Amino acid sequence: MRVDGRGRQADMSIDSKFGRYCDGCGNLMATAHKLHAGSEYCGTCYKRLFQAAACVHCNGKTIAHKNQMEPVCSACTASMRTCLRCEKPVPRAGLVINERAICPSCVPYFKEPEQCARCERVTSRLSTMPSAGIFEKICDSCRHRHTHATCSICRKYRKVGSRREDAAAICIDCARDSTTTHTCPDCKTQLPGRGKSRCRACLNRIAVEREVRLTAALFRQEWVAMLWSRFATWMHARSPANPKLLGMIQRHQSFFERIDAGFASAMELTGAVLLQMFGTAALRRHPLPMAFLAEQLDIHVHSEDKEDVAEFSRINELLISTKRATWSELLHAYHRTLVTSDLSLRSVRMYLSSAALFCASANVDRKAWSDGALERYLEAKPGTRNNLSRFVSFCRQSQGWAVHMPAKGVHVRPLADPVRSARKLRDLIRKVDSAGMQNAPRDVLVAILAEALGFARAAVASSMATDFRVTDDAVVYCRGKEQIRIPQELEPYARRLAELDG
Repeated sequence: MRVDGRGRQADMSIDSKFGRYCDGCGNLMATAHKLHAGSEYCGTCYKRLFQAAACVHCNGKTIAHKNQMEPVCSACTASMRTCLRCEKPVPRAGLVINERAICPSCVPYFKEPEQCARCERVTSRLSTMPSAGIFEKICDSCRHRHTHATCSICRKYRKVGSRREDAAAICIDCARDSTTTHTCPDCKTQLPGRGKSRCRACLNRIAVEREVRLTAALFRQEWVAMLWSRFATWMHARSPANPKLLGMIQRHQSFFERIDAGFASAMELTGAVLLQMFGTAALRRHPLPMAFLAEQLDIHVHSEDKEDVAEFSRINELLISTKRATWSELLHAYHRTLVTSDLSLRSVRMYLSSAALFCASANVDRKAWSDGALERYLEAKPGTRNNLSRFVSFCRQSQGWAVHMPAKGVHVRPLADPVRSARKLRDLIRKVDSAGMQNAPRDVLVAILAEALGFARAAVASSMATDFRVTDDAVVYCRGKEQIRIPQELEPYARRLAELDG
């Protein structure tokens, strides 16, 4: 069959009106009897134009055109021809284009790409597989899923020859003799299976050397390139047979690139400078280069320094995150006070974060937080009392606010449902109004004050007359060191409760 340059059939001797014709006599014919030098001949012209001759190479018998000066038999032609693309010998052609042979390996380059019937990938390497019941054209990757696997003996990805009882694959060579071994050509280690393949350690060594050779040009300074090469050698020495070794080395290349950009000499490399440049987060991503520097160059980063840098970074992140808050200036002033005191960075960060959380919860602005806000916050987060004590003292001294830490044991309940609490307080007040202030029960008065002030009812019920400081203008309720001025609307109920307790 003759084909054109893309592997398609080319009918050369065809008239568009009458059909195929013979190039010798011009008569029409259904099929050509002989194809020669781009021409088609019928059976009559074949007998007339072609005759027996002796091959000029092997002196064997052949049939040649009568005008051919040096006849060559088909066997000699096949032995001497080369591939049109790669020019390798082609004893058996996979395709013939204009009487030029194409080897089977180059055939895909002369075919139109088509879509794989399985994975739908467009490729020119498509074939069927009738032995496996596959008659549609599939690509090599889909084909290898049926024929190839990693051998359980030699660990090579090869064509499967057989399988064990546990379905483990065995390649064709190992299926013939599972005890066959070969020697690694580099380190002379005995390896299972046939062939001349290298062991994993030697393959890793070659891959690492190639990677270092290709990436050394990325570094501007020769000493950094040497450091990068020593690191790769050190990694190979630690785990030469690790299949993920090359990827592990590549992940740390950026570490040495930053050293190349940030240091002019190896004498500048110190643990403190590395910590300042990278930070704790980046150093945690590069533990192997740090271990290499510690072992080879005696460069260490102390854990105390790491903690200080981490705390300093967290403090800066906190101050930046609260930059738009209404209490940002107050927090920055508090930070400046903490820094000048004799405190560790960890303590400064804890004091500052506790103050920031409270300010966000109480919506602190340019004036002091509302009454009961601190009490409700401590009720929800009692563990922050010690941290907030310093902040309350700072606000009282620097801002002149009348704020104090509530006494221990005095708990203000946060209002889980403010609407429900307001309705409950309204019902209690109506009950007192219907009975009259002089006839109001003590437990109802206790419930009114407890609900209004956010105290537990048992705490108010245990109050005595001395806990109330009653004057003509106001009523102050005292619980430990905390003094709460009763709102004007609740003064009658507080005065009556103080009378009953007296």
